[in-house]
Amino acid sequence: MWGQGLREEQKFERKAVREIGQLLGRESTIAANYAHSGAPIRVPRDPECDPECKHIKYVDTYPTLFDAKLSTTGRNEFEKDFIENNIQDRSRQFGEIPSPFPTISYQVQQVDQTIANSAELLILNGGANDIDFELFLNPQHKRTNFLEYFDPLLKDSLYGRVKSLIRQARDKFPRAVILYTGYFSPFAPGHSNREMKSLFQFLSGEPFYKMIINNYVNLKDVDELVVEAQHRSQIGLSRSLYWIRKAIAESAADANLGGPGILFIHPQFGADNTVFESNSFFHSEYIVPRVKDPVKQAREQNNFRAGQDNKIKSLARLLKGLRFKGELNEDVTIETVSTNSEIIVKAKELLSELNGPGRLRKALQEMVEHERTVDNEKKVIIYKKDYDDVRKFLVEEIDRIRHVRIASFLHPNEKGAQRYANILVKRFRERHHHVNLNVDIVKFRNREGSFQDEKAKNILSQYNLASYNLGPALVSQIMLVDSIALEVTSASDSAGTMYDPLFLNLGNGNRWQLNFGLKYVSFGALKPGTTDLFTIDGLGLHLSSITKFTIERRKTSLSSLDALRSADPWKPSKISLFLNGIEVFSVPFFSNLSRNDELRFPYPKI
Repeated sequence: MWGQGLREEQKFERKAVREIGQLLGRESTIAANYAHSGAPIRVPRDPECDPECKHIKYVDTYPTLFDAKLSTTGRNEFEKDFIENNIQDRSRQFGEIPSPFPTISYQVQQVDQTIANSAELLILNGGANDIDFELFLNPQHKRTNFLEYFDPLLKDSLYGRVKSLIRQARDKFPRAVILYTGYFSPFAPGHSNREMKSLFQFLSGEPFYKMIINNYVNLKDVDELVVEAQHRSQIGLSRSLYWIRKAIAESAADANLGGPGILFIHPQFGADNTVFESNSFFHSEYIVPRVKDPVKQAREQNNFRAGQDNKIKSLARLLKGLRFKGELNEDVTIETVSTNSEIIVKAKELLSELNGPGRLRKALQEMVEHERTVDNEKKVIIYKKDYDDVRKFLVEEIDRIRHVRIASFLHPNEKGAQRYANILVKRFRERHHHVNLNVDIVKFRNREGSFQDEKAKNILSQYNLASYNLGPALVSQIMLVDSIALEVTSASDSAGTMYDPLFLNLGNGNRWQLNFGLKYVSFGALKPGTTDLFTIDGLGLHLSSITKFTIERRKTSLSSLDALRSADPWKPSKISLFLNGIEVFSVPFFSNLSRNDELRFPYPKI
């Protein structure tokens, strides 16, 4: 977690390390910190190219970092082995500039082994940047197959890669307690809808979104887009909690990985802390002149080609005025203009000034090079393909510059950083440094056993967590439920798409709606013969507050004919419950669930 938009003294890791030092009664310092904005665990997944392509694109965007010779032939002149062996070392920018390199795995690798051997704490965070969360939150992207597309990516990034990172970290830091921090949701259903609508309307006028997204968006649908973005955000949070918490639970219980301890730190941002709420834990400004975070100026000073921003925008506006002529194929002439025309003059001027990206320079060169004499006057023929390339890469660059300028948007502000620090210190103190299981045990009533260990053992058995009885610290961590998940498989002869809302009820007011039938995106359709995973943010609730397990079905409020006709029984063929990623209950076909009825399961075994 870099701490976007915050001064060093405001960042959560500095606050937390200082407080832990006070707790231990001695000075504590950060011996090594390689964090920066935008770092993934490994090379980010890109549907348009393989990892090598991702490296090449990065060098193409920032050639001066690598002393790569600029070329107008479409490629910077460097060898493959240079990319593989040197890009991580030479890619580091100012930490506030979002960048995929150096990766987190490489950061761990670069820590001096002497420092790593003596380190007592290691604060880790990663996984979200291994997929494109801006696309994830964009309600227009994969609108009709959202979960089918993203679920495998989320599992790979937030479980597979996180577990691999923990393994690498334990090998590197044998004596350190690993503190793995979780994520947050900037949006919540039903919160700040008006402000989110304003955000969508603003983005509709931005060059990148107008070109890439808004050609397909009817702004009359903006209310629906807001609701879908809110639900996507919550899905992203609860999925990340499920997969990361699962990786942490499994690693902590592994004798080869657990070491001195692995703790998960759930920041517990609530709906009232989302981005536009009065008690927001986020930087909330997305309009450049209004951004006021304390490191805005430093970002601007280190923002590549920010000085050419106005010239780039000016050329983009001029190109927008050109019109197609003839059939729309790549050989068609868009316009024949004078070599002295404003478009050509500005394009050549920009070409002479830009130090990248190489792809934009190449496109500009190709657009202006088709000169010929027409009626004794020198002209430049602009072709559709060249026009499309130049406009695309201009807009990419405009968006990159703007993205750096508002990079703090949707990242925790100082209040959010303080929340992170508070939770981290509290969990370290109560769930590792000074564990007192009696504090947890008294929350459970009528537990058998004469001794603390015996009582804890019986509690874990009743919740099907006995295999995690591996010492007081691990038992103590299991007592806090950060993630709840329900996996259900619908029988092949079950009713069609479920429109009635289903609720998971674990007692003591712990009740959550599972499925949301939105117009374009159905979260949990419970279609016959399919398996649905429902994930819930447990917000660190105590295990003792889970006193029952029921699934309830209520009548839908939707008025469509399909919804009105969906009163047939739902037939599950398998139901499994997970706490902190651990399967604690599973049963094959149990019973059919009719409207306004419920399924009761024998869990916990009280």
